[in-house]
Parts: sequence; structure tokens; C-alpha cells
Amino acid sequence: MQPASAGTTQEQLPNGAGMAENGAVQDEVTLRQIVDGISALVAVLTPDGAVEIVNRQVLDYFGRTLEDMRAWSSSDAVHPDDLPAVIAVWTRSIESGQPYDVELRQRSGDGVYRWFHAQGLPVRDAEGCILRWFVLQTNVDERKRNEAALTSAFEELAKSEAELRTIIDAIPQLIVSRA
Repeated sequence: MQPASAGTTQEQLPNGAGMAENGAVQDEVTLRQIVDGISALVAVLTPDGAVEIVNRQVLDYFGRTLEDMRAWSSSDAVHPDDLPAVIAVWTRSIESGQPYDVELRQRSGDGVYRWFHAQGLPVRDAEGCILRWFVLQTNVDERKRNEAALTSAFEELAKSEAELRTIIDAIPQLIVSRA
């Protein structure tokens, strides 16, 4: 006899409920495998924005428990320079029911802040009430570092170009003054 859930066997459930419950448990296991297989940080929030579920990547990245993750806005999970804007975007979305999209730095379990692109999408019932928020956070740290390197390279190029222009503009004056 296979357990349908902890402490309950299929035989103890009336009218085939064991099969239905076993199916629900299997669906939950399958869903967990799918969500944990996503190579990004995934969270499910309640309608008012409380963390309800996170995938394995969230726990691994932050090196924290689900309970710790529930207090994200008062922890060091979000870079202090980004936290006020992230809270403002998040609060506005919770109040308005509109999706959000923000880039922020988040601290990993090793203490390093990395850039993430976070998107929150409300899931609604037939009447339009928010049932949950699904949040997907994709690591964009390499892209942000590359953008910063390109910006620095372009600034250096502009500086070199300005110095070259100064030299080129000075050449006719040098020729005239030596003649």
C-alpha cells in the first residue's frame, strides 16, 4: 500500500480519494521539478506580496532558508543603493496590480552582489482578483559588467580623440610659427 500523503494511506481514504490525492501529490512533485529546473530565481508571492514559495536556485543563490527570504526587504539581500527604488516599484505594483520589471543587485550567499533582472506578474482569477504573483529573476551580472566596460572604453576613446584633436589643431600653428 502506497501512502497518498504523510500519515494517510490510499486505503484509508473513501471513494477513491486516495487516487485523487496521490495524483495531486504527483502533480505537486512534477511542478516542483519543473520550477527547480528553471535556471533562474523563481518565487511565488501571495496577493499582498509575501513570499510563499521559492525554487531551489533562490535558496542556493542566497544561502538562506525560505523563512529568511520572507524578510527580504529588511535584510541585506538587496543592495542598499537599490533597495528604496525596488521597494517603491514593488509597492506600486502590489497596490496597482500591474506587473513590474526592475534591475537590481542582490547579495549571494558568498557576500557578492550580482545584477538581476526581476519581473513580477500577477495571476488573476475570473473576476480579476490577484491570486498570486509569479516572479522571475534572471542573472544579468555579466551583461551589466560588459556594459560598464564598453562605457568605460567609449569614454577613454572620446578622451583620446579629444587629445588627438588638440594635437592636430596645434600642428598648423607650429608650422606657421617656425616659418
